[in-house]
Amino acid sequence: MKTWIVLSVILVSACSKRQPLYFNEQSESSIACTPETVEVEPNKLRRLTKREFARSLPILFGSSIASAISAQLSIVPAEPTDVGFDTQDNSVELIHVESMNTVAESIANLIVDQQPAFLSIGTCLGGTPATQRPCFQKFISALGYRLFRKPVDQATLDRYMSAYDAQAAEARADVAKLLISAMLQSPQFYYVLELDGQAVDGSEELLALSEFEIATRLALVYTGALPDITLLEEARLGRLASAEQIEAQARRLLESSLGRSHMQDYVVQYLRLDTLPRFSYSPEFLKGIRTDALDVAMKNEILSLMDHLIFETDAGFKELMTTNVSFVKDPQLAAIYGISMPAEPSGRTVLADSSRRGLLTRAALLASGNDATNPFHRGKLVLSNFFCSSAGRPDPETLPDAFATTPDEGTTSTRHRLETLTSSNVCMACHARINPLGFALEEFDSLGRYRTSETLINQKTGAETVFPIDARTTLTLNQNVHQINGAAGLSQVLAAGTIGADCFARKWYRFARGTKEHAGREACTIERLAKTSVSSEKGLKKMLIEFSRLPQFRLKSNSEGAK
Repeated sequence: MKTWIVLSVILVSACSKRQPLYFNEQSESSIACTPETVEVEPNKLRRLTKREFARSLPILFGSSIASAISAQLSIVPAEPTDVGFDTQDNSVELIHVESMNTVAESIANLIVDQQPAFLSIGTCLGGTPATQRPCFQKFISALGYRLFRKPVDQATLDRYMSAYDAQAAEARADVAKLLISAMLQSPQFYYVLELDGQAVDGSEELLALSEFEIATRLALVYTGALPDITLLEEARLGRLASAEQIEAQARRLLESSLGRSHMQDYVVQYLRLDTLPRFSYSPEFLKGIRTDALDVAMKNEILSLMDHLIFETDAGFKELMTTNVSFVKDPQLAAIYGISMPAEPSGRTVLADSSRRGLLTRAALLASGNDATNPFHRGKLVLSNFFCSSAGRPDPETLPDAFATTPDEGTTSTRHRLETLTSSNVCMACHARINPLGFALEEFDSLGRYRTSETLINQKTGAETVFPIDARTTLTLNQNVHQINGAAGLSQVLAAGTIGADCFARKWYRFARGTKEHAGREACTIERLAKTSVSSEKGLKKMLIEFSRLPQFRLKSNSEGAK
């Protein structure tokens, strides 16, 4: 039996080819934000992501079923994260329908054939027709409570019992498999449906979510999985009614092992840690450093650092951008940082080099994969992840013949050659935003090692020349000119200003809500989260929790403009 789910959501985004030559930290909204400001935009109908589905299997069916089905999950397509987060992808293609059908049937077979004790389904397979029907009815109600995240209403129960009755001639085991598979493919399971809202203060424009809907939001936002029975029972008992009750559950979920693992998933997507470049360095450049598993070590350093800052300290956004704490468990990474292997099993160490401060200076964000640094790539990475901005792609028809006047490789420094390459007005429309950020990181080579000079080979003569590194740059924020010296200087400017914290808040909001914020109509919400991230009391963790206290966490818009 297949449940055909039809939904087509196409998200189109575009960026201007020409960008202003400075960054404006001021809010795009003219609203005077207050704690009472309510900004509730329409939600997009979204489905469960592959990651959320996989993380929910142990909660729904137990670890043995989850382990047995793990290999088959490979046929379910993963959501792209190259331009956002997996929670922002709402597309449904035929492959989603077919793969979910296959996985659902496999789960049903495993339950009936190997786990008959699950919700006592085994007791429904024997007996007489008179005893089997009420047993199946009880099973559907119990399974539906888990899958649909609320009690099964009579209409839904009648629909499944009609399907049961229509299979009177079939073996009860086969009927059980049919029902389980159908429920797993139901829109009530596969989609995050919020249909039970109550009007707020008599207005039909804003609806208050039911406590079961809030439970689902809490679980997905703070664990990346569906609610377990404990959370559902909190909703059933009316203990998700107040902001304080919701926050308490958000904190509990976030601090659980599942919640901490979910935050690692977020960090991986936020910083694109699963898309580190393929390493193809020359032996001469590596100077004895081995790159096997080095990408994993770089990724794990970031994850350990973020986990430490969020859960084990009172760190805010400023500390994220300026910390000298690191977690180095790999001798090759230690060699890159010029330190001895830490004695602590966790790899915790304090980096003495004053040039290596904050998240920007960690190897995972600096490695380019080959011997040469790529200031353009680095600049775009910083632009996207710490300024929440983008630069357009060049138009080949309007580009000048810049390559003709660009110095040959190895005849001048990397920075000077690239500055010449992008010096035209057409190029600088974008590169005025990219270059300063990328050049500030030039004091680190393409593996992430600190340096004061670079040795380049003249591509025509083969001669080697040593060029001094110049990591000084100028950045204009809010029409204030900042003279920056290196990555530590850039990190300090981000830590002291508002644009970095604003971007950090935006990234979390997009991941948690599953959609990009409206620049004007949700400006106060982003400001509220950003201010929380820089608070002196557990700023990063408090910002994550603050999302559960937003009015839009408990409300939804009933506007015709729902997307």
